Order: sequence, then C-alpha cells, then structure tokens
Amino acid sequence: MAEAQKKEDPSQAVKDAKEAFKGSVAVTSNGHKCVVLPGQIIVVCRNAGFRRAGIEHPAMKVYKRGELKAHQLAMMRAEPLLEIIEVG
Repeated sequence: MAEAQKKEDPSQAVKDAKEAFKGSVAVTSNGHKCVVLPGQIIVVCRNAGFRRAGIEHPAMKVYKRGELKAHQLAMMRAEPLLEIIEVG
C-alpha cells in the first residue's frame, strides 16, 4: 500500500519567502531594472493596456504601499490576466 503523500504547508512557504526577500527584490526585464521594496506591489499584465479596477495596466508596474485601494486589489486579484506580487 502506497504511503499517503504529505502536503506542504503553504503558510510555511509564505514565511520562507518573506524571510528570503525581506530586504528588497531586484526586477530586470528587457534591459530595464528596478528595486522593489517591502510593502510594494508588482502587477504583471498578460495583455498590456487591459483595464481593471479603473486602471489601464502596462505589462508590469510597481505600486507603492497604499497607492492601491483594498477594493482595487480585490478586483485585480480576481482577474486571470493579472498577477499580483506583494513584496515582503
């Protein structure tokens, strides 16, 4: 009889990621680079120019802490064309 597979605890993965990236994250793309600080949010759009939450999204944008309202983030998280990456 095969052993039951152990499922990893996702909360531990989140803790590990926060520890690994607690200082900042460097983002590079097409020769451009920026440093993203803790508390900032990276939004990656699969269809540049797509509109959601009252925003026309470029391919990638970094938002400062507090720049997006809670209802905007909720709408954006629910949208399959957008990836929301919250930094540490």
